[in-house]
Amino acid sequence: MARKPAGRSRGYVVVNPSKAIFPPGAPVGPYPGQTGNPVASFTQQPTLSASTGTVGQTFTATAGIVANGSVTSRVWKLGGTTISTSLTATPSAAGTLTYQEFAGSVGSTIRSVTVAAVATPTFSAQPTVAPASASAGQTFTATPGTVANGSIDRREWRLAGTVVSTALTYVSTASGALTYQEFAGAVASNLIAATVSAASGLPAAFDNMVLDLDPETLTGADNSNVPTWTDAKSGIAFTAFNTNPKLGTTGGYNGKKFVTGNASGMRCLAADMGILKTTLDTRKYTVFAVVDQVQAASQSCFFGAGGNNRLYMTADGAQVGMVTGGRSTITHPATAYTTIAYTATNATTLGGSTSNLGRTFVYGEPFSSDNINIPTSTDNAATPSTTPLDIGLFSNGAGSGLAKLRLHRLFVFAGEKSVAEVRAIQAYMDTYFAQTHPAKTFGKFLAIDGDSRSVGVGATQAIGAGINSTYQQLVATGLGYPVGAWGCYAIGGITAANNLTKAPSELDGLFTRYAVPIRHVFENFYNSRALPVGSLTSPASGTLSQQTKDYFTARKAAWGSGNSKQIACGPIDHTDIYTPPASGWATEIVANWAQLGVDGFANIWATSLGGDAACPNTAPYAPWNNDGVHLLIAGQTIQANTVITASQSIAGW
Repeated sequence: MARKPAGRSRGYVVVNPSKAIFPPGAPVGPYPGQTGNPVASFTQQPTLSASTGTVGQTFTATAGIVANGSVTSRVWKLGGTTISTSLTATPSAAGTLTYQEFAGSVGSTIRSVTVAAVATPTFSAQPTVAPASASAGQTFTATPGTVANGSIDRREWRLAGTVVSTALTYVSTASGALTYQEFAGAVASNLIAATVSAASGLPAAFDNMVLDLDPETLTGADNSNVPTWTDAKSGIAFTAFNTNPKLGTTGGYNGKKFVTGNASGMRCLAADMGILKTTLDTRKYTVFAVVDQVQAASQSCFFGAGGNNRLYMTADGAQVGMVTGGRSTITHPATAYTTIAYTATNATTLGGSTSNLGRTFVYGEPFSSDNINIPTSTDNAATPSTTPLDIGLFSNGAGSGLAKLRLHRLFVFAGEKSVAEVRAIQAYMDTYFAQTHPAKTFGKFLAIDGDSRSVGVGATQAIGAGINSTYQQLVATGLGYPVGAWGCYAIGGITAANNLTKAPSELDGLFTRYAVPIRHVFENFYNSRALPVGSLTSPASGTLSQQTKDYFTARKAAWGSGNSKQIACGPIDHTDIYTPPASGWATEIVANWAQLGVDGFANIWATSLGGDAACPNTAPYAPWNNDGVHLLIAGQTIQANTVITASQSIAGW
């Protein structure tokens, strides 16, 4: 195309587009002498929070500064693929991570980061287990492995494929293939195998056994009479008193035999103490029995030595236990298997002092020495004779107070038993009869803790009151815990300091055996009310606040903060001469209970049982007992309902 001649005309110059001086799409102007939008430019380039990093790390960009515009977009790319368009990016793989910002079509400098892979945890040393094999009832112990680039966050013992423990130790309760494994995140250690064999012999805890009445040694048809029963261990011969007990050969646990006593038929066995006389006279002995299907009148005896002035094991409808002033009871289903025991301790030695008192243990959890209730002084009054009525089965040593139940096995040990020994015997018997503790089946255990106002006095004790009619039974039933999945660990006279010293061996070892989550209800008692109240916010040494807070803290630490829930109960009023008054401790705990580190609070003080002078000073005291301190069943019902409501409000209870 020809150019027009130069001149003053206002025409346009037409040029060949392929020879334009500006590339297509380039911004046009402004040019000298012209006006328009200025070109955007980065006066400060963006920066990154790090120049290197690892997979999973979050990188952050600091935006650049733009003249004549603003940042309109940004992009993070990993290996050329966009992974974020915000100021942060978290790469999920190793590689080169880039970041760039744009102000319209103007791009910033590209920033880059080298992303390295995360070092995978590795077991530089594998865990070990000892022993490699053992019989049921024995303890297996793991030594943890060593982890590089991480740490062990969980461990598992499995018996026949089922998780049975997540601790470093496991007490075997059944035979089978046992494995142990540790985990560091998704990385697992080697699977360590061990073998649990059926108990072919007895654990060391049985070493001082002097009597072992095992129905397996009896012969005869089902429901046949048992006129005599000679113990192979001691040689003591039990003979029928009045009429014979019966042998059971079918319907027992794990195919084992049993012997049935019948209260209405006066069926029992009695024997001379023989070689056990010295042991039984001094009360330095332990009795361990396996029973079920208890059907008896109140406080009927199924084992006794030396007549009515001796300690004896009782059967009471749906309860079995040891009676020393009616305090120690073991509650269990009428048709269910349970193992129970007690250690008889000379009252003169311990003197009945409250400093020796432990808790009352319910459902097959007996304890020895000063961990059980102390016999009264009358227990020392009688000296057994050498007549054939010194030891009784299904009766006491005098042949009276007969009980109806099924006896699966009974041991007598010469000497007191420690908590560990009782645990070993219980674990062995669980395996021998192929039993699982009800707490394991239910999946958790309810521990009701406190003093005599939890265990009850007189008519409100478990023995004589009937099932589901006392404070602890009302709480357990109201929260849906079946019998066997709860226990009352309370006793009159126990102090806060006494609790602190006894709980590690009594409660902590007990719950380790159950290996299930614990739900702990603690009634705040007054047996330490000579102590200053102190402050739960800043508890000073020697105060009731300090001892109570330490007790909760220690239990939470022992059971695992994720494995337990705790409720503190506010106090109730009473009339007495002690200081500080009830209201002093009540005021502190109602205001500051959260300082205990518990999960909830049952404010008994806010009910009709609490408040200053809530208890009448003159008769009638109802719903208080006539001592003005303890509650009758009507009062226990109010207290129990308050605890139930508070428990149900806690998430995960």
